[in-house]
Amino acid sequence: MKSNEKRIYPVTKNDIFALKVNFMKMFVYKLKNKFNYYQNLKSKGRKFVMPFYSAGFSLIEIIIYIAIFGTVSLFAVNIIFTTIKAYNNFKIVKDLKSAVEISLERMSREIQLANNIDISRSILSVSPGKIYLNTVDFDTGSLKTVEFFVSGGAIAIVKNGLLEEYLTSSSTEVLTLVFREIVSSTTSKAIKIEMDLRARKGGFEKSEKFYTTAILKNSY
Repeated sequence: MKSNEKRIYPVTKNDIFALKVNFMKMFVYKLKNKFNYYQNLKSKGRKFVMPFYSAGFSLIEIIIYIAIFGTVSLFAVNIIFTTIKAYNNFKIVKDLKSAVEISLERMSREIQLANNIDISRSILSVSPGKIYLNTVDFDTGSLKTVEFFVSGGAIAIVKNGLLEEYLTSSSTEVLTLVFREIVSSTTSKAIKIEMDLRARKGGFEKSEKFYTTAILKNSY
């Protein structure tokens, strides 16, 4: 048995937007036709005065069209702003991820390969921290020193007293960098790295904390 009841579908935002667009199209089409009509009369050298009831637009029509145009414009601006915000957030997260992967991986690898840590030249357990490593150059077999510290909001790496490079880019800023020494009962030694990074893009910013631990291979 079929039901005679009519199904009522809810009105969505897309339906409302489509209705507004159709009103705008109708407004532009009507305005274009009137302009073409008067241009045609002018080209023929004729004068024509339209009756009061059909000349131009009524006040109510103008108010409705202005309201629709303002609503559609506001809707378009919101879409553009949301798109820009989403892109900036994506770029910020990407910059943070890239900075963390490069800096933490490099510091962890150098700490793991180090012979020992020069405690007297390192700054541990406070920010901005610094770590001074005594290690070996695997290409030449000679001894070398490696330092990590914060300079100008970026993590710098210095080898044998000479600046080699910065591990973080200009799009990110290192807010805190802490190195903590961990010594276990089995004489193994490790360094816990704590880092707080901030990235900015187009007036938006995001900061996040990151942690990792590296164990010196010669300590176990």
